[in-house]
Amino acid sequence: MEFVMGQGRIKKYNRLSYGLMTGIFLPLFIFLLIFAFRYNDISLSEYLIQLWNMNIIFKILSLCAFVNILLFFLFNRLRMDSAMKGVIMATLLFALLFVVFKIF
Repeated sequence: MEFVMGQGRIKKYNRLSYGLMTGIFLPLFIFLLIFAFRYNDISLSEYLIQLWNMNIIFKILSLCAFVNILLFFLFNRLRMDSAMKGVIMATLLFALLFVVFKIF
């Protein structure tokens, strides 16, 4: 049996809940980073209201959700199948949220 560095850590984070939480919070974190570095002269609430009024808030959030593709491939490369399933679930939750808000 070969000892591979970091296998214990990978096992620790190879959970559905870890992938789900990462898949939800990483796109939101990216969204906040974009706000912080690009539009720091206005408040977050004012920024969200402007995005809502221009009907582009979901377009921007969906672009932020593309980071889940990178996360999916990272978990695939590390053979973290359970975490990978969580990222897929988070992406599907984003898609469902977008569809619901588009209908209503």
